[in-house]
Amino acid sequence: MCSTLQVARNGDTNGAGGKLDQPSEVLLKGKQLIVTDYDDPVKHFVNTKADAPHTESVLDLP
Repeated sequence: MCSTLQVARNGDTNGAGGKLDQPSEVLLKGKQLIVTDYDDPVKHFVNTKADAPHTESVLDLP
């Protein structure tokens, strides 16, 4: 069995300050999620345009 839990979500942003910017892959390291962001504005994705290359986000888990 596989399950998922949404821990973060944001709108059409540019990823500045470590915010998510169309996340694609995640690595769990201790109590952090390290997320690679894939900024590709295509139909059905949140981003409407490509922007500056902020390519990683880090989310601290409780």
